[in-house]
Amino acid sequence: MEKQKITKEKERDYQPFNSLNNVDTFVKKAGLFARTIALISIVATAIVSLYALKSIKEVTNKVYVVNSVSGDSQLGEASGIYENREVEIKDHIRDFYNYFLTLDPNQQQIDKTTEKALNLGGESVKKLFNTYLEARLYNSLIQNNIQMRPEVDSIFVDCSVYPYKCWAYGKQILTRKSNTKKKWFNFQCNLMNIKRTDLNPHGLMIENIEVKNNREI
Repeated sequence: MEKQKITKEKERDYQPFNSLNNVDTFVKKAGLFARTIALISIVATAIVSLYALKSIKEVTNKVYVVNSVSGDSQLGEASGIYENREVEIKDHIRDFYNYFLTLDPNQQQIDKTTEKALNLGGESVKKLFNTYLEARLYNSLIQNNIQMRPEVDSIFVDCSVYPYKCWAYGKQILTRKSNTKKKWFNFQCNLMNIKRTDLNPHGLMIENIEVKNNREI
């Protein structure tokens, strides 16, 4: 009986130590659980961030090429912010050709299309327009019932420099009841980036335009 009493007293003496061991084990397990949760959160955040960056990159690498004449748009891919700029520049120059050289013997139509052409260029385009205005080109179209249409042959662009450089080759086709006459309309120009607007969807401004060949074919 005495031995059993002593054993029970010893067990009571060890109970506080056993409790401390249990607390220590619990703390360790809680710490491990917290670290595991934190690691899972970091991994999940990294995965979400990578997916978001990939989605943003896919969106920013898409460029809309808008034809201002027809109103059609085509989604193009670009591996860099301006890598697809060459496509937009060529489309911009075609729009300029169409607006500047699509003329009917009607003052309202002439005013409407030339205004659209002026929205695509700067001072040099306005100067070219004023040159034709002073030469009474537009009055001549109306008085002689002549229709003018453009024909774009080729457009070359150098995007390795800024402002961008462009060389455009095409024709003016002048049609009246009695005959049809063709003239070259070849020019070179620079283009600068501007803010995109409804009137200038490509965000480009034609500058330093210089007509190189406007002779009759």
